[in-house]
Amino acid sequence: MNTTPKRSLAPILLAAGAIAALSACSNTKAPIRAGLPYPHLYNNQEMPTLNIQALIKDDSTLLTFTNTTAQTFGPSRIWLNRWFSHEIPGLAVGETIHLQLADFRDEFGKRLRAGGFFATRSPQDIVVAELQTGETIRRLILVEPRETLL
Repeated sequence: MNTTPKRSLAPILLAAGAIAALSACSNTKAPIRAGLPYPHLYNNQEMPTLNIQALIKDDSTLLTFTNTTAQTFGPSRIWLNRWFSHEIPGLAVGETIHLQLADFRDEFGKRLRAGGFFATRSPQDIVVAELQTGETIRRLILVEPRETLL
């Protein structure tokens, strides 16, 4: 006669079901939001400069710029370092826009290294900022933060 107690299959089936449910909820990566390649429209020509000042403070991960021209711009793209870009719906006269640097992407979906409190690497230097509207690209005035000027 067999004296071993009978074990129920219910806990085993319950555990297997929980594992299957958890594996179905696995972390899926978000789709890559690739930008566009930089359009080299002004290869050997002087690029016009707009009277729009762009500023990135040392302790900030924001690009701030104000349209101080007398011209309104429709849907446009902001280019940083002729590599990373971000779309804007438009830019009215006197309007100030704040954009997160981490939202700028290159044509492969790579983010601009923006820095910030939790950053493990120093932020990328921004050396040129441009506004593209349609087939026209114009340079913005990149202003150094006051802290670096003193």
